[in-house]
Amino acid sequence: MSKDWLKDGPDPVLSTVVSLKEKGIHVNEKDLDDAAKYTGLAEDYTLDPDYEKKLVKKIDWYILPMVAALMSCQLMDKTTNSYAALMGLRTDLNMSSEEYSWVGSSFYLGYLVFEYPAGLALQKLPLSKTLSAAVVIWGVVLMCHAACQSAPTFLLCRTLLGVFEGFMNPAYILLTSQWYKKEEQFMRTCFWYGSQGLGTLLGAAIAYGLKVHRDGEHSFASWRLFYIITGVITIFLGVVSMLHIPDLPVKAWFLNEEDKRCCVERARHNQQGFGNHRLKLPQLKEAALDPTTYLIFIYAMSYAIPNGGLNNFGTILLNSDFGFSTTDSMLMNMPGGAIDVVIPPVVAIINHKFLKDK
Repeated sequence: MSKDWLKDGPDPVLSTVVSLKEKGIHVNEKDLDDAAKYTGLAEDYTLDPDYEKKLVKKIDWYILPMVAALMSCQLMDKTTNSYAALMGLRTDLNMSSEEYSWVGSSFYLGYLVFEYPAGLALQKLPLSKTLSAAVVIWGVVLMCHAACQSAPTFLLCRTLLGVFEGFMNPAYILLTSQWYKKEEQFMRTCFWYGSQGLGTLLGAAIAYGLKVHRDGEHSFASWRLFYIITGVITIFLGVVSMLHIPDLPVKAWFLNEEDKRCCVERARHNQQGFGNHRLKLPQLKEAALDPTTYLIFIYAMSYAIPNGGLNNFGTILLNSDFGFSTTDSMLMNMPGGAIDVVIPPVVAIINHKFLKDK
């Protein structure tokens, strides 16, 4: 077999279909995911535990930091209102208390409505490019907040921001599942999920710096500059993500041919694959009948209700009801961000060391 097996080998789809038919398994070519299309070319490959361990470390270094950066940026962008509200947002836009309440709701309404189309796009289109395009557009919309002159236009921007966040979490989960085995996924998910705390730390620091050093000295409002800065950071990370993260492990620029074969074999052992472009009704039915689905739903609802309120009103409550100064109210978000950074990885380590075999 040629060393450059992805380029010089036999047709991968045909090889897999023929191999399955020889075993008495008849499949529709359209039902094969991208991982299954390459199993014929890696059929005789045997995993070396030592080599696999080195490969996982390489994947960790190249994939996890980028996903963590996107996750932290996502949380930073989502909490910008909480800081901007203390920097003159409501006054400059003549925003009533009721209108500001809708600022938070409109974001999640956009998220809710577009969640299914976003998931469908991630399934049908190249994963990394779709995610990166959504991140770049997210950043552009965030910068558009700075141009708003009234509450209605600001509410429109928040709704669009929610629309494009609908891509984020599903994409991170898909990326984790296609790069890691099931027993490896929990640890990595806790890592990138906990990194949202870095976004809280960075957002609070930027808002504090703008409030202290620019407030009252310039005609261009500091809250408008805040949205521009966070938008530029988001666009930059979106472009880097597009260039850095491959759509499939077999297309990774940082893996050699042996690494790619190992990734295909890992996917086969995982019995999960990657790059499935079709909605399969039996799988949908299985998820709908699984009690775990509803437990996750209940958990998400119980978590999201207070979280949505704190994201939009946390600093306002600290400032107006608890007597903290404007700058101290901004900085008070930092301890929560630090907890986010620490606790999920700690939980993952405890689970890995003491509970995984229970």
